[in-house]
Amino acid sequence: MAAEKAEMDALKKECDGLRTQIEAARKAVNDTTMSAAAGSVASVGRVQLKQRKNLKGHLAKIYAMHWAADSRQMVSASQDGKLLVWDCFTGNKLVAVPLKSAWVMSVAFAPSGNLVASGGLDNICTVYNIKAASPKTVRELDAHTGYLSCCRFLSDTEIITASGDTTCCLWDLETGKQKFFPNGHAIITGSDDCTCKMYDLRSDQEVIGYQDSSLNAGVTSLALSSSGRLIFAGYDDFNCHIWDSLKGEKVGVLSGHDNRVSCTGVPEDGMGVCTGSWDSFLKLWN
Repeated sequence: MAAEKAEMDALKKECDGLRTQIEAARKAVNDTTMSAAAGSVASVGRVQLKQRKNLKGHLAKIYAMHWAADSRQMVSASQDGKLLVWDCFTGNKLVAVPLKSAWVMSVAFAPSGNLVASGGLDNICTVYNIKAASPKTVRELDAHTGYLSCCRFLSDTEIITASGDTTCCLWDLETGKQKFFPNGHAIITGSDDCTCKMYDLRSDQEVIGYQDSSLNAGVTSLALSSSGRLIFAGYDDFNCHIWDSLKGEKVGVLSGHDNRVSCTGVPEDGMGVCTGSWDSFLKLWN
């Protein structure tokens, strides 16, 4: 027993030493804050967007949406068990895809516009060809052991998925198998704790937070403007609040939904933003 205790004490001491080294490494690369770095940058002022279209077609709560690369088409998913592809210039529905599971949490449009994907509480990412005579299932990617929280195409042959099983996977759509993938430098997150945060993955720590003491609602979705300067965050208070990513200031709000804003998205050309809600409507703003 004495030998085992001595070994445990030695391992604990080693862990404490490693923890100290990690903290020192983090502090070494944390040479500034976002507020300090953006101190000389002018404020963006008040951001005011107008609602341009109200897309009606879903019959229940909208859970997810994603713009196509052409900045004209969009795919949305609802609890009504349908994926709808829209022409956002005309407001017309182009394609309707019936889902095996109505509990969808994410949708994605491929860069070519030929494929869409969806996934949710079924733990599966399903890829559809929407250019066929009728929508056709191309792949069902089912390696996750938890719900699918997000999916995004990198190309028509690669898609990345994130899951409640705490893993992310990159998939080869031609083989249906997983691949390895590189990390980016920064991410922005939103939470039920009513805050958004930016993290630098290189320094493994928070860079800046976005919070308003008067805003007592959880964050449901996030989208960045093309420049990255504006953050469009959907909240449980039925609004989409706009944040200055550099200054950490709230600079605008999009109001008009009658239920929680469940998804937000900015098209490739950056000319507007779409919000989807549990009120069953999609709204286009610019």
